[in-house]
Amino acid sequence: MKAVKIVFILSITCGWLSSAAQGIENPEEIKSLFSKENEIKGFGGVDINITDVYQERSLLLGAYGGAIINKHVMFGLAGYGISTENQFQGESGTMLNIEGGYGGLYLGGILFPNEVVHLTIPVLFGAGAFHIVDKQYFPTSFDKEYVLESTAFFVVKPSAQLEVNITQFLRVGVGATYRLIKGSDLRDISDDDLTSWGGTFSIRLGRF
Repeated sequence: MKAVKIVFILSITCGWLSSAAQGIENPEEIKSLFSKENEIKGFGGVDINITDVYQERSLLLGAYGGAIINKHVMFGLAGYGISTENQFQGESGTMLNIEGGYGGLYLGGILFPNEVVHLTIPVLFGAGAFHIVDKQYFPTSFDKEYVLESTAFFVVKPSAQLEVNITQFLRVGVGATYRLIKGSDLRDISDDDLTSWGGTFSIRLGRF
């Protein structure tokens, strides 16, 4: 399983480097991302991720935005949060909930962007926080919830999506994603419990 994860991440990285290289006309000329010669356009979108969080099927909603450089390189910010009721049984038999999300730097490559169907390879590098919540901790109070534990963590989330040009300003995509979490510090939940594969559906608007 670890070998599959490594191959997936390496393929994402190689694809991103390949897409960035498509814009180079003269290999001996030194170029930079932000220069007068580059074409820079803005974009924004939403992501719907179906994945597992601590063995519970979950829906994570996200938003992202930034700039597209030379039609091949995406650069921006993104954030995601758990939107479903993620429950598990605690040691005392009480049903507890996992809440939280993550966000960070959003980088990506686009292969063959002028084709109707093409490949996008976004990668998120960032951090986040999860909370373990007992929603019935104060049963006689109006506000019944109590946060039992909280943790911060680092996250890397590479994705690969097949994207379709619906119009000149609208693109939709479907694909696979892998969320790698490190540095969490929950008593009974490990990094591996929070790390998972998933499926993603995205809608992107912008000047392409």
